[in-house]
Amino acid sequence: MVAYNFQKQFLPLIRSGLKEQTIRGNRKRHARRGEWLQLYQGLRHPGASKIIPDPLCTAVLPIRIDFDGGKIWQIHVGGLPVLNISTFAKLDGFRDPDQMLAFWRSTHKEDFKRGFFEGVVIEWRSLANA
Repeated sequence: MVAYNFQKQFLPLIRSGLKEQTIRGNRKRHARRGEWLQLYQGLRHPGASKIIPDPLCTAVLPIRIDFDGGKIWQIHVGGLPVLNISTFAKLDGFRDPDQMLAFWRSTHKEDFKRGFFEGVVIEWRSLANA
C-alpha cells in the first residue's frame, strides 16, 4: 500500500466522493492500479488520521500541466489533452481553473516559474462509492 497526505481543504471532498484523484510529482514509487491506497491528513505528525477507508487505485497516468500568461494553458493526461480544464479542476477538488492555478502558484512555485509540471494523476474508487 502507498500512503498519500492531503491538505485540510480537500478532506470534505474526499469524504463525499467528489474528489477521487490526486496529482503528484514523480517519485520512486507511486501506487499501481489495483492496489489499495491510504489517504491521510497530517501524515508523519502526531494526530495523523485516515480520511476514508482504504480506496482502490483505478489508474495512474502521466500528467503534464502547462502554465502560460498567468493561467493553466493546457493539461495532458496519459498523453491526451484534457478538453475541459474546468471539469478537470473540479475533479481535483477546485471550484474552477483559477482556484486550481492559485493553489499551484502557491504550493508548486518552482514548477510555476518553469512553466510546467510533470508527474502523475492517481485515481481511486472508494468502497462507499463503488
